[in-house]
Amino acid sequence: MGIHGTLNTMSVSDLLQFLAAGRKTGTLKFGRGGNSKEIFLENGLIVGSNSNDPREYRAFWSIADLEPLSRSRVL
Repeated sequence: MGIHGTLNTMSVSDLLQFLAAGRKTGTLKFGRGGNSKEIFLENGLIVGSNSNDPREYRAFWSIADLEPLSRSRVL
């Protein structure tokens, strides 16, 4: 089973909460124009991310529109 659609009806954070609640494993892919992003999930937990834009520090932060942790706070 797969999920396909736009983010017009559900925000990224709501979608991630939905996938976490269902303990889903897989790859969540986003694309706009020539940019693509991926979030890798295992049992509902984010285990990695990827982007085709090498300038990005972490693809997840640009997707979720969050500020990354400073290097001193990264565990």
